[in-house]
Amino acid sequence: MNAGPRLRRGTGADANLAAEVYLRARRRAVPEISPLAHPDDEVRQWMRRVLDEQEAIDAVRDGGWVISSAVPARRNPIRARFQRLAR
Repeated sequence: MNAGPRLRRGTGADANLAAEVYLRARRRAVPEISPLAHPDDEVRQWMRRVLDEQEAIDAVRDGGWVISSAVPARRNPIRARFQRLAR
Protein backbone atom coordinates (compact mmCIF):
# COMPACT_ATOMS: atom_id res chain seq x y z
CA MET A 1 0.00 0.00 0.00
CA ASN A 2 1.37 3.41 -0.99
CA ALA A 3 1.36 5.96 1.81
CA GLY A 4 1.30 8.84 -0.70
CA PRO A 5 3.65 11.80 -0.94
CA ARG A 6 5.79 12.75 2.03
CA LEU A 7 6.98 16.21 3.00
CA ARG A 8 10.65 16.95 3.44
CA ARG A 9 13.05 19.88 3.35
CA GLY A 10 13.93 20.79 -0.22
CA THR A 11 17.57 21.11 -1.25
CA GLY A 12 19.48 22.36 -4.27
CA ALA A 13 19.55 18.76 -5.51
CA ASP A 14 15.77 19.03 -5.98
CA ALA A 15 16.03 22.22 -8.02
CA ASN A 16 15.60 20.80 -11.51
CA LEU A 17 12.60 18.66 -10.59
CA ALA A 18 10.99 21.46 -8.56
CA ALA A 19 11.61 23.90 -11.42
CA GLU A 20 9.93 21.54 -13.89
CA VAL A 21 6.84 21.34 -11.66
CA TYR A 22 6.80 25.14 -11.43
CA LEU A 23 7.33 25.64 -15.19
CA ARG A 24 4.58 23.18 -16.15
CA ALA A 25 2.13 24.75 -13.71
CA ARG A 26 2.88 28.27 -14.92
CA ARG A 27 2.51 27.32 -18.59
CA ARG A 28 -0.83 25.63 -17.96
CA ALA A 29 -2.12 28.65 -16.05
CA VAL A 30 -1.79 30.98 -19.07
CA PRO A 31 -3.89 32.99 -19.97
CA GLU A 32 -5.29 33.28 -16.42
CA ILE A 33 -1.85 34.57 -15.38
CA SER A 34 0.76 36.20 -17.58
CA PRO A 35 3.39 34.03 -19.29
CA LEU A 36 6.81 33.66 -17.72
CA ALA A 37 9.12 36.59 -18.26
CA HIS A 38 12.34 34.56 -17.87
CA PRO A 39 13.84 31.68 -19.86
CA ASP A 40 13.58 28.19 -18.37
CA ASP A 41 17.29 28.09 -17.48
CA GLU A 42 16.97 31.28 -15.42
CA VAL A 43 13.97 29.79 -13.60
CA ARG A 44 16.02 26.66 -12.81
CA GLN A 45 18.88 28.78 -11.44
CA TRP A 46 16.42 30.81 -9.37
CA MET A 47 14.84 27.62 -8.02
CA ARG A 48 18.27 26.30 -6.98
CA ARG A 49 18.94 29.53 -5.04
CA VAL A 50 15.52 29.37 -3.36
CA LEU A 51 16.00 25.75 -2.31
CA ASP A 52 19.57 26.38 -1.09
CA GLU A 53 18.91 29.65 0.75
CA GLN A 54 15.38 29.34 2.11
CA GLU A 55 13.39 26.71 3.94
CA ALA A 56 11.48 25.19 1.06
CA ILE A 57 9.23 22.22 1.66
CA ASP A 58 8.90 19.59 -1.07
CA ALA A 59 6.22 16.96 -1.44
CA VAL A 60 8.00 13.88 -2.76
CA ARG A 61 6.50 10.76 -4.24
CA ASP A 62 8.07 7.31 -4.04
CA GLY A 63 11.06 7.17 -6.33
CA GLY A 64 12.19 10.66 -5.37
CA TRP A 65 9.96 12.59 -7.77
CA VAL A 66 9.22 16.12 -6.55
CA ILE A 67 5.53 16.75 -7.15
CA SER A 68 5.18 20.03 -5.28
CA SER A 69 7.39 22.66 -3.70
CA ALA A 70 6.51 25.53 -1.39
CA VAL A 71 8.36 28.24 0.46
CA PRO A 72 6.03 29.27 3.29
CA ALA A 73 6.23 32.95 4.18
CA ARG A 74 8.19 33.63 7.35
CA ARG A 75 5.08 35.04 9.07
CA ASN A 76 2.80 32.27 7.85
CA PRO A 77 1.31 30.49 10.88
CA ILE A 78 1.52 27.09 9.20
CA ARG A 79 5.25 27.44 8.45
CA ALA A 80 6.28 25.79 11.73
CA ARG A 81 3.85 22.93 11.09
CA PHE A 82 5.32 22.33 7.63
CA GLN A 83 8.82 22.42 9.11
CA ARG A 84 7.90 19.81 11.73
CA LEU A 85 6.27 17.55 9.12
CA ALA A 86 9.30 17.83 6.83
CA ARG A 87 11.78 16.61 9.45
